[in-house]
Amino acid sequence: MQNFSFILIILSGLFGLIYGFKITNKFARIINWVMVIAIGISFASNPYVKVDGFYLFALMHLLIIVYAVSYENFSLQKKLLLAGISLCSVAPIIFFLGSISGLAAISFLPALAIGGYVYILMKDIQTYKEEVGFLTMLTANSITWLVGAVLNIVYS
Repeated sequence: MQNFSFILIILSGLFGLIYGFKITNKFARIINWVMVIAIGISFASNPYVKVDGFYLFALMHLLIIVYAVSYENFSLQKKLLLAGISLCSVAPIIFFLGSISGLAAISFLPALAIGGYVYILMKDIQTYKEEVGFLTMLTANSITWLVGAVLNIVYS
């Protein structure tokens, strides 16, 4: 599982790095680049630095929500999808960082984020072309959390 997560997160970070050069919206570009940096930091050898990358990545989820609701020219659907994907992806991280237990259902919220990303890819990719980089990184994170939750149930 750890190798799968490692490879998936690295690939999403590389995609975000490459795609970051195509983004024209400044706010979306900042979010994308900081998420790429956070992924890079999270693979540092120093455990304290590694945790900082994790916190930075989680913070970017919250910034995506601000981004989604702050743009007046975004449709309601776009605002809801961006904020929803980000919220569903960050919820397990917040519960993990806060050491809050007892809410196993939170571990499955990333499934909604993955579903939102698939919907965007299948139905409306042009509307989200500025956000595809960071949405890919969010979805990779969601996949790793979801697979971890499923494996935790299967092997417990």
